[in-house]
This record gives sequence, C-alpha cells and structure tokens, in this order.
Amino acid sequence: YPLCALAVSDERPAVGCFLEDKKLGFCMLLKSNGTGLYATKDLVLARMKFDKFSVDKSVYVVASEQEYHFKQVFATLKQMGYGQASKCVHAAYGMVVLPSGKMSSRKGNVILFSQLDRELRETITSKFLNDIEGKLDPPPDAAEKERICHAVAVAAIRYGMLNHATRNDVVFEIEKWTDPKGDTGPYLLYQQTRCTSILRKVAFPKEGKADFKILDQERLRVMIFHLINFQSVVERSAHGNKPGDDPSPSALCTYLYELAQMFSSWQGNMPVKIKDVTDPNERAALLMVVSAVGATLNVASNC
Repeated sequence: YPLCALAVSDERPAVGCFLEDKKLGFCMLLKSNGTGLYATKDLVLARMKFDKFSVDKSVYVVASEQEYHFKQVFATLKQMGYGQASKCVHAAYGMVVLPSGKMSSRKGNVILFSQLDRELRETITSKFLNDIEGKLDPPPDAAEKERICHAVAVAAIRYGMLNHATRNDVVFEIEKWTDPKGDTGPYLLYQQTRCTSILRKVAFPKEGKADFKILDQERLRVMIFHLINFQSVVERSAHGNKPGDDPSPSALCTYLYELAQMFSSWQGNMPVKIKDVTDPNERAALLMVVSAVGATLNVASNC
C-alpha cells in the first residue's frame, strides 16, 4: 500500500498516509510506539466490509465533529487501491443537546437512559394514558398500558431525532416531542390509530366494485397525489436531492406530518362519515384511501 513512514523518533517511525495533495494533511495509522488509532480500525473494518461481505455501500453514522477524520479515512482507502472508497458515505449528524446547551458530565446535566425512561413514562401517562383510560371499554390493563407507553415513547424519540437537518444539533425537549397535537411522532401515531379504528369498525363490502368517482373531491385529490409521492420522498430522505448530498430524513418527517394533517382535515370535514355511506361501492373506495394512509404512516414510521 502507498503508506509512508514519518520519522518521529530515531528508534521507530510512525506510519500513515500523506494526503497533502487533497488538503487533508497526514493520516496517522500507527504511532511510533506501535499503537493504532481510530483511523486504523476504520480502515480494517472497511477492508472487511468490501473483501469479505462485498457491500454495495458503506454508511458511517457518526457525529459531524468527525467529518475531517472520515475524509482522511476515505482518501486513504482510495490510495490503498479500494475503488469502493467512492461508495463510503459519512452520514454526519449534530449532537443531542438540551435547551440550555450541551450536556456535560462535569456540570451534572447528562440525561441517563434510566432518567429518560422515567420521564417519558411520566409524561406519556399524564398526556395519553390518563386521557384514554376512561374512553376505552374495557379499560386497558397493565400489559396494554405498557404497550401503549412503549409505542408512544419510541414514536416520540424516533421522530424527534430525525426531524432535523442532519448536521444541526438536536435539541431534546421532552414536552415538545410528546405533544399529541404537534409536529411529533405521537401525532402521527394518533392518526395511524384513527385509520386502524375506522378499518376495524367499518368492514369492506364483500361484493361489488369500488366506485372511485366519490374520490373526485379537492381534499382527496391532494391527499392521493401526496400518497403517490411517497417513494420519491423515501429516496430523497435516504440519498439527498442529488449525488453527494447528505441524507435528509427530515424530508420524510415533513411528508408524514403533512399526510397526517391532510387525513385529519379530511376526516374532520366529511359531510357523511364513512360508516354512514350507504353505497357499498363508494364506501369501498373511501376505505381504500384510509387503508393507504394508515399503511403509509405505519411503514414510514418504522423505517
């Protein structure tokens, strides 16, 4: 490999790769005492990925503070003769911070998982479980409450972490992230649950053929067109708008929030509820829309 020794002592040189022509300095791989560095481990891992597993693309999800490090690693890989270096991507992301600033163990404001778990459960119980307990018949038992609590917590954290430009810091605000009426994971989960509820209460007609003429309404036309764009939004979220762009998961969050809003607005302004639509063919068409919205929210929320 075209690695060069850089003499830093008379007894034993350090080993690395000169990358000055790429304005990346010197990538140290072995210190003069023979100790490897993070770059050393990343090169070994990359070689294993390409030689042993023949991966098509290697994505490193690491904080943006390590951007220079990965530029050095990928450039070194290329000089080692690995054409696959062009398939290596650093998916940089910002740090998770509090509204008051960075977390620091010295300042004692680091949020441990046990604390996060406790605060999420307390918040979700007050915002969701206490509200729905009297509305469900029969009331949820302990196991069902645990399942609801877990689902809402996962939705809140997943959506809150992704609903940002990848390189921006993520401000952790538990009250905001668990808002059931805001741009949040729990709001998407609520609309998905509405879809499931409708499909459970209103059965698809067993005979006949869906009459799609009933879908010729402004709200529905806009929502259906939005549904059609799902795959292109997923592609943009994973790969950016053009080659070389960072992934943009926030684009998927925006898409899902807009879809949930459209569905909520449509449901809230229907002159006749689906269960009261007398024509079975028209009812079938409307249920297909509900099914499509629910399936999209479910699939995307679990990406």
